[in-house]
Amino acid sequence: MSSNFEPFNIESICISGKNLIEASAGTGKTYNICRIYLKAILENPKKFNVKSILVITYTNAATNELKSRIMGILKSALNFFENRGSEYEDFEILNVFDAEKSKKILHNALLNFDESNIFTIHGFCKKIIDEFKK
Repeated sequence: MSSNFEPFNIESICISGKNLIEASAGTGKTYNICRIYLKAILENPKKFNVKSILVITYTNAATNELKSRIMGILKSALNFFENRGSEYEDFEILNVFDAEKSKKILHNALLNFDESNIFTIHGFCKKIIDEFKK
């Protein structure tokens, strides 16, 4: 049986609509979700920000890991733009973005990160029900 899936490439991924990351354990889903999140915020900050991006996973542990790792990549990207260097070898994708604009976007993202929408499935459903009750 042949697969219609292509290997993931952050440079060529289209940041619009919905993106589904589905893969076996240990294949880099969290790593790639963080990179998609960062690219979305930098590529189209009027459309994508920490309040408008929804990330859903299965467990509380995975949710906490995603929050920590996404905040970490935002901080590392800010460091990249402030110092034009980074400990992350794959930050060459950031070279296409304007440094001054990116610093402002990332500062804003970090300031508002407590309003990010990163949930378990149950947590997201609870949020929707709570909003509906208002």
